[in-house]
Amino acid sequence: MTQKGIEQAEKLRERFEDENIDSFYSSSMHRARKTAEIVADPHEADISFSKKLKEICRAEFEGESFEELIEEIESSDTEDHLWKPEGGENLKELKERATSFLGQLTENHGDETILVVSHSGTISAALVGLIGHSARESWRIRQENCCVNKVSWSKDRGWMIDFVNDTGHL
Repeated sequence: MTQKGIEQAEKLRERFEDENIDSFYSSSMHRARKTAEIVADPHEADISFSKKLKEICRAEFEGESFEELIEEIESSDTEDHLWKPEGGENLKELKERATSFLGQLTENHGDETILVVSHSGTISAALVGLIGHSARESWRIRQENCCVNKVSWSKDRGWMIDFVNDTGHL
């Protein structure tokens, strides 16, 4: 995690330090783990780490340039949201993984307030999934580093997106 990332996480901590948060969840990837630890610190709460919140698995393209990935996708005969490298996953699978995780939270936590730390691609895919859109559209939801999205769930209305990509604390 860079110094800038640490500073952003500290500002996020300040934003939530007076909020009543019942549970914390985070991706098991290092940068998200560190962010969650910084934000959860004033709450003296445990954090549940989950592989279901990790960024999309691009297998042999991990660590490669984004341009190389795009070139590979464009040279295939598969729609971009359905394309996946061997041993990896596609955007549709990412959407299903992320929305399934959020569905489990509603079952396990009811009306509690939960803070989840994840990654831009995973969050975008989850947001389109919550409102019933195709993973094809997930690129349309911008996610800046350390932004806040608020979603709520009720038995009567299902998922509601309250706000997206809020960086006012930064």
